[in-house]
Amino acid sequence: MFISQICLAQEKLNDGDLRLRVSKAITQHIDRDLLGKTPTGFVHLFSVTLSFNEEGKIDTVFFPRKINENINKVMKLNSTLVKIIIEQKSVYRIYASKLVFIPMLYHSIDDDKLDYRSGFLESFENLLPDIVNSSSRSWLILNPLVEIFGPPRK
Repeated sequence: MFISQICLAQEKLNDGDLRLRVSKAITQHIDRDLLGKTPTGFVHLFSVTLSFNEEGKIDTVFFPRKINENINKVMKLNSTLVKIIIEQKSVYRIYASKLVFIPMLYHSIDDDKLDYRSGFLESFENLLPDIVNSSSRSWLILNPLVEIFGPPRK
């Protein structure tokens, strides 16, 4: 019983570590000036889906089927970000041969409402990526990662 508790604790640590590493990669890559200029009530909703090889290393990164133009300008969900995420040297054995889906929401620290003109509904509809031959792999859905940002630095 003691061993099973250690395994469970390690699994939770790795989950948090994975989400933290993806968040750090995105933070390094985003356009901070544009993010800080996000209008009140607008949020950036997207997902990152990671494909792990049999060793537990990230081998492919997928973004939503259709990405809102504003989100793409700010978050820069592109091949450079994919490279940053894949080049991490971490191994996550608990995710070996699996697809891991991480919903992500960025909102301003000053916001207490959501403006649907931000493209939120379209982004929500398109959270899942198009992955060919995914039926043979297990999917894991991690808790959403909610990031808060402030106004641009002066």
